[in-house]
Amino acid sequence: MKKNKQIIISGFALFSMFFGSGNLIFPPTLGIQAGTEWWISALGFLLTGVGFVMLGVLATTKVGGEISGIGQRVGNNFSKLFSLLIILCIGPGLAIPRTAATTSEVLQASLAPSIPSVLVNGIFFLLVIYFCLSESKVIDILGKYLTPALLVTLTIIILRAVLFPLGHPVDLHAHGVFGFSFKQGYQTMDCLAALMFTFIVIQGFRDLGYEGQALMTFTKKAAVIAGIGLSFIYGGFIYLGSTISSFGWEDLSRVELLVKSTDAMLGIVGMILLSLAMTLACLTTAIGLTVTCAEYFQKISRNKLSYRFLVYLVSLVSFFLSLGGVEYIIKVSGPILEGIYPVAIILILAILFDRFIKKRSTYIGLVFGALVPVLSKLLALFIHIDYYAQLQKTMPENQGTFLWLAFSLVFGLIFTFLPIKEVDSLEE
Repeated sequence: MKKNKQIIISGFALFSMFFGSGNLIFPPTLGIQAGTEWWISALGFLLTGVGFVMLGVLATTKVGGEISGIGQRVGNNFSKLFSLLIILCIGPGLAIPRTAATTSEVLQASLAPSIPSVLVNGIFFLLVIYFCLSESKVIDILGKYLTPALLVTLTIIILRAVLFPLGHPVDLHAHGVFGFSFKQGYQTMDCLAALMFTFIVIQGFRDLGYEGQALMTFTKKAAVIAGIGLSFIYGGFIYLGSTISSFGWEDLSRVELLVKSTDAMLGIVGMILLSLAMTLACLTTAIGLTVTCAEYFQKISRNKLSYRFLVYLVSLVSFFLSLGGVEYIIKVSGPILEGIYPVAIILILAILFDRFIKKRSTYIGLVFGALVPVLSKLLALFIHIDYYAQLQKTMPENQGTFLWLAFSLVFGLIFTFLPIKEVDSLEE
């Protein structure tokens, strides 16, 4: 009984951890762009936004629950750099600024159209700093009731969209829907977060005395619970977007589309409830990420940088970046995430199938192949031609999205035969 209760608790903890309210802005836009092919769009988005997230949890559990175990298959220096890049992505570089930008744009699209972003974002980060530095339990109390309230609202919206749709999906003759949606799933950044935060969830099982295969089994069950919840929300909102694909709302921003479709579904009360819930959820997300980043940098600086100073620094950097707005942050995020996500995905898969991979050189080759798109872009700065992009253009759009995977497998095979020194984690 106790272990089943812990599985359910951990499943909902995983769901809450990865269900960033800011991620809600993506599914409706994907649906409105896909029309009748919304289900293909859903498959692509769910593969990265849910599937690889849960696989990331399992892979991290397999290496002991720490992100360092993922990168050490390649090497210690790579592990440190990989961890740093991930913390910057889910921290002050991309994710934290987007929570503030989402908050201001949600409020502007619903409750306070004329309020300036600089004011909202300023207040937002003052609250972040306050809660990160104080011992107040207010935000924990809010979070306890916030997630259920938000889930109830979203479930009502989805059921309304399915049972009483505003319209019907139209055939937009969209091309490359699966590949495009797969890459849009990068924007959730949850696969990266899974590598960083899995230890929080598995600690509950360890406290009950479970290790090894039992730990992996219970983590799998918790991941299934979280995956079902995430799939329901994301899939439901993609379908919602498809039902309004004939409304002429394609030019609305992601935030505007979410707010307007909610207003159409549930009226002003539903729109206000969603806006307030998302605002508070973005705040709790930002607080959690800021604490994580501050503690991470304090640790790697060996306490030379104080926690208080780092909270201020992370908040200040995030504040200035947030002023660019949601769409700008997403635009900037694209190339960065397209560089780091393939590396994360291939390492997750390699670790889950590590019984077939015995050499460090294979891991190095897999990562090198996953980085071919990035290396090609860097080379293009000097020779003014991106060979990888040119090769992609010769392929169907969906296949071109996964070209990096072919390079990764080929280089993984080639590097297997190179005499590269092993590291302790593989020798053991």
